[in-house]
Amino acid sequence: MRPSTEAQAPVAGSSTSRKRLAERAILVLLLGCFVFFLSRTVADADLWGHVRFGGDLFETGDLRRADPYSYLSGERPWINHEWLAEAAFYAAWAAAAGTGLVLLKMVVGLATVGLLFTHLQRRGFSAIRAGILLLLAYPLISIGLRTVRPQMFTYLSFLLVLLALEAADRGHWRRLWMLPAVFLLWVNLHGGFLAGLGILVVWAAAVSISRWSGRGDPGWPPPGAVLLGAVSLCFLATLANPWGVGLWHLLLTTATIPRPEITEWVPTPLLTFEGGVYMILLGLSAGALMRSSPPGLPLAIVYAVTAVMPLLAVRHLPLFALAALVIGAAPLSRLFGRRAADEVRPARPTRPAPRWFSFAIAGGGVAMAALSIPYLRGPAIHGQLLPMPARAVGLLEASGARGNMAVHFDWGEYAIWHLAPEIMVSWDGRRETVFGEEAYATNLAFFFGVGEWDRLLTEHDTNLALVSRQTPVYNLLKRTDPWTVVYEDSLAAVFAQVGSREARRIRATEPPALPITGHDLVFP
Repeated sequence: MRPSTEAQAPVAGSSTSRKRLAERAILVLLLGCFVFFLSRTVADADLWGHVRFGGDLFETGDLRRADPYSYLSGERPWINHEWLAEAAFYAAWAAAAGTGLVLLKMVVGLATVGLLFTHLQRRGFSAIRAGILLLLAYPLISIGLRTVRPQMFTYLSFLLVLLALEAADRGHWRRLWMLPAVFLLWVNLHGGFLAGLGILVVWAAAVSISRWSGRGDPGWPPPGAVLLGAVSLCFLATLANPWGVGLWHLLLTTATIPRPEITEWVPTPLLTFEGGVYMILLGLSAGALMRSSPPGLPLAIVYAVTAVMPLLAVRHLPLFALAALVIGAAPLSRLFGRRAADEVRPARPTRPAPRWFSFAIAGGGVAMAALSIPYLRGPAIHGQLLPMPARAVGLLEASGARGNMAVHFDWGEYAIWHLAPEIMVSWDGRRETVFGEEAYATNLAFFFGVGEWDRLLTEHDTNLALVSRQTPVYNLLKRTDPWTVVYEDSLAAVFAQVGSREARRIRATEPPALPITGHDLVFP
C-alpha cells in the first residue's frame, strides 16, 4: 500500500497548486478589469476649479480667504469644504499632470473595491463569486468614479464606517475607535461626511434600543461608555475644520435645498440602466437578508435607510451599493455562495482548471490593464456629453480681454482656469459655498431668460457674456442694446458692449485652432 500512497501524494499536491494558481488568475483578471474601468475618466465641470483652488492653497496657505474669482460673491465668506481633496488633486496634477489625476482616482477606487472584495471573501464568497457580485454592483459604485471628484473620498470613508459597524455587530467593538480618525479626514475632504454621521447615529440609536429592551446575544450590545464615547468623538472630529460649526450650518442648509437643475440630485429613475441595477441589487440583498440569518437590528435598519436614499437622489446609489455588499455579504454567501451549496448537497470532487487555462485567465487580466494605457493621458473632455467652449475661451484668453463676464454655470470653473484673474465670472459650480441667494437667483434668471433677466447686466458691472447658443439669453442678448456678438460658433457666443475695448480686442484676434466643444482634448 505504501507505493500507492506515494503515487497519489504528488497528484494531491499538484491539485492544490493548480487550485491556488486558478484563484490567483481570477484575482489578476478582476484587478485588470477594475484598472480598465477606473482608468476611463471624464473631466467633470468642476475639475478645473478643484485643481486651481488646490494650487491656490499651496501658494497662499490661506484656508479662509475671500473669493477672488467672481464679481458677484461680494463679501460673503468662501467655505471651501473640499479643500483637502483639492489639495490632493493639485498635488497629483503638479506631479504628473492629467495622468496624476487619473492615477489618484484609480488608487482610491481600487482601495474601495479591494476592501469590498476582501470583505466578501471573509464572509464566505469564493474569489469568482465575489468578483461577479462586485461587477454587478460596480455600475452603481462607478457613478462617482467616472470623474475626478471629492465624492470618491466619501465612498471610501463611507465604506470604512460600514465595515466598522458590521464588525461591531459581530462583537468587535474596538473597531469603533477608528471612526473618529476617519471623520477627522472626511470632514475636510467632502461634505458627504453627513451621510456617514447619519448612519452612525441611526445605528447607535438602534443599539441603544437593543440595550433598553435587553435583546441580543451575550456580550451584545456594547458597553454604553464605548458607544457614547465613539459617537461623541466622531461628532467632535467634524468640528476640526477651518470653519468649525459654520461648516455644519452651511451643509445642513444646502442639503435641504431642492436642486432640480442638477441631475444627480433628482430621484433615481428606475427605468434606466442604473435604476435596473439598483432594483436587481436591492432584490438580491433584501431577499438574502430575509431568507437567511439576518444581521442584528441596528445593521438591518442601516441597510433599510441606505436602500431608500437613492429614491431621494441619484447621488446616493453608490452608498446603497456599498451597504448592500457589506451588510448583505454574509446572508448572500449563505444563500448563494459556496457554503450554501456545500450544505445542500454532498461535496463532489472537482478537477481544478489546467494550468494553461489559469494562465489564459491571468493573461486576460493583463490585457484589460493594458487597455487602460490610452486613458492615462488625463481626464477626457467629451464634447458630446459635457461640451466646454474650448475655442471661445481660447479666443478670450488670446485676446487679452479683461472685465466681468456672465458665464454658463457649467462653464464657470473652466473659465476660471483659463481666464482668471483678468476675467472674473458671474458664477460657477461652487454654488452656496460662495454665492448668496440673490446672486444665484440673478444668474438663474439671466440664463433662463425669465423675469428681470437683465438685472445681471444693469445692476452689476458686467461687460462680457459667454453663453450657450441653446439658452434663451442668447436670443435675448442679440436684441438688446448695447450688446453685440463679437464671436460665435456652433456651441457658444461671446457678447461685448458695442464700441468697447474688449469688443475691438476680441474681433481683432484670430480664434485658436481648438475643437469647438473641447472634444478629443484632455484636461485642462
